[in-house]
Amino acid sequence: MARDDERPGGGGRYRREPGEDRYRKEPGGDPAAAEGPAKPWRRWWRKRAADAASDAASSSSGSSTSAGKGWGCGVAFLLVFMLFGLGIAVPFFLLPVWRTLEARTWDGVPCTVERAWVESHAGDDGSTYSIGVVYRYEAGGREYAGDRYDFFLGSTSARAGKEEIVEGLPPGTRTTCWLDPHDPTNAVLSRELRGDFAFGLLVLPFVLFPLLALVGLVGARVKGRRGGRRRESRRADAGRSRGRDAAAALKTGWLEPTKSPLGNLATTSGVALLWNSIVGPIAYLTYRNWGDDDSGCIAIFLVPFALIGLLLLAGVPYSFLALFNPRPRVALDRRRVAPGESLEVRWRLRGLAGRVRRLKVELVATETVTTSGSKGSTTREEVLVTLPVADTRERSEIGEGSGTVDVPPDARETSGKVRWEIKLHGEITLWPDVMATFPLEVRGRGPEPDEPDSTAGGFLRRKAT
Repeated sequence: MARDDERPGGGGRYRREPGEDRYRKEPGGDPAAAEGPAKPWRRWWRKRAADAASDAASSSSGSSTSAGKGWGCGVAFLLVFMLFGLGIAVPFFLLPVWRTLEARTWDGVPCTVERAWVESHAGDDGSTYSIGVVYRYEAGGREYAGDRYDFFLGSTSARAGKEEIVEGLPPGTRTTCWLDPHDPTNAVLSRELRGDFAFGLLVLPFVLFPLLALVGLVGARVKGRRGGRRRESRRADAGRSRGRDAAAALKTGWLEPTKSPLGNLATTSGVALLWNSIVGPIAYLTYRNWGDDDSGCIAIFLVPFALIGLLLLAGVPYSFLALFNPRPRVALDRRRVAPGESLEVRWRLRGLAGRVRRLKVELVATETVTTSGSKGSTTREEVLVTLPVADTRERSEIGEGSGTVDVPPDARETSGKVRWEIKLHGEITLWPDVMATFPLEVRGRGPEPDEPDSTAGGFLRRKAT
């Protein structure tokens, strides 16, 4: 039979039906109840939204505006750097290379060299040199004069290679020049990529690094917003499905890692493709023009960039093999833990969990530290504390198990700089390891984000006696 009971702080009577473990507030005796039929789920939803807004305000009230401004300033700074690099790379490398490749489809016509010389240009840091040439050719019954040797713009300090080219073009030399089929006045004597073209690539790091940083910033911002929506969706789903599979998934449900193997493969492949598409042509041009005055300096400059490109290429098959690893999931007994409390963690590996020889689960806190110096500010991550949850080699525990960890009473709470995560590391012999992280919120004691408050007139969870 139904049981009536008075609950303190509720301002009314509550009723519990047989077989239920929650009290439901009875209408009457409450000014809000007199206004209409009681709808506890609406009050519970409003209370939950208010708690979520309060948590968000307390965690980011002092830093949300500054973080937004900092993000915008960072994007503007990177865009200025990238535009500076493009302003030099486009006329001195990208456009000449594009015109050289386009000239591969032009028609060849006989021409006669009248004279060729090495032109010197004085500068503050010394003289630079370029190739000057004059030749004549016929097209459509008319005679034209051309003065373009190739599409490279500017001059370089390498003189020996240019003198060698000029020596092969004495006056009266009959050769072939290449004519634009749509404009007979547009002709070029050479359509080869010389070593001088590589000098235009020296500014491409000013384009590549800001571009990668912009992709990372935008990706992190989009991922953060999507992660917030997914967390809200999981909270709503957990509220609707509370009580189902509670023994297996505790209170949060099975959580997915912050990064998926497929996402890691896509990111690694994209970065490797972008990096090597820039460094590769430079290395090829340096090899083709080996022996020029500046080829050795360019090769030394390319060594670190080439090594980074090789490491990125090696990371692609490594990330591909990680796709076939067991997929880890984690469940927690609460969404938010306070300093000094205990947290129960349950894990499960989907797939061939028997391949994992050792499994380590840890609770890790990291802090983003920014230091300023004479050369600017640098940002790095420091590990504040690492707390072991489990370290096992038992196959029965590797596939699925649980552990408990105590959060230190003096632990720093989650903020814009401090991040708490559950890190799972599964070691596999001669294969990429299983690596996954799951976010956790460490904050002061208070109602759970998805739990109804007993004073809100909603559902009440029965207290254990």
